Amino acid sequence: NSFIEFVPVKSAGRYRAAVGIAAGDNPLDFSLSADTFDVLGPSVNIVAGDKLVIYNLGIPGSDAYEGTNSRALQTTGNLSVLSFNGGVFPQASPSSRFFVVSTPVTYACDMTNGVLLMYSGYAIQANQPASVAALNGLATARQLATNITSCQINYVPGILQRSGVITIYLGFTQDVAKVTLMHQVNVVNSP
Repeated sequence: NSFIEFVPVKSAGRYRAAVGIAAGDNPLDFSLSADTFDVLGPSVNIVAGDKLVIYNLGIPGSDAYEGTNSRALQTTGNLSVLSFNGGVFPQASPSSRFFVVSTPVTYACDMTNGVLLMYSGYAIQANQPASVAALNGLATARQLATNITSCQINYVPGILQRSGVITIYLGFTQDVAKVTLMHQVNVVNSP
């Protein structure tokens, strides 16, 4: 069995980092555990359960999976001012960027049954569930493909000189026909 999990970014933008020329400017204050701030640029659509993430580096102290740099958003709708609570953010983004995320998505090759499954709508876990049984305990699977005879998912992390790359190989067999598909996904490694 092979698995890949990611947390989709629903929307993103820039937060006001400092007071501008208007009296009502509302910058993000990194010393407060609950705050509101102006979104610079287009408003963002927020639904119940969405989280605000700032400067996700994927390292201890700045990792959305461990929850250190994600906070619950307090209001919903198409907003140009975001409100959150849950603690002080550990680090400001050098480019004043924020991301709005919801729940993880996992694609799982269940080789016992020869199917490709997709799971979503479950809470972020500190560690990715590593079995179909564990995923079934968190969410209901959607079957995406059948007749899978081989599945391999590889991830090469990004470095300063290049982005990360996920390579997915899926093999299908039906009757005597066989086909192998390969797809690469570029994973931008800038927060």
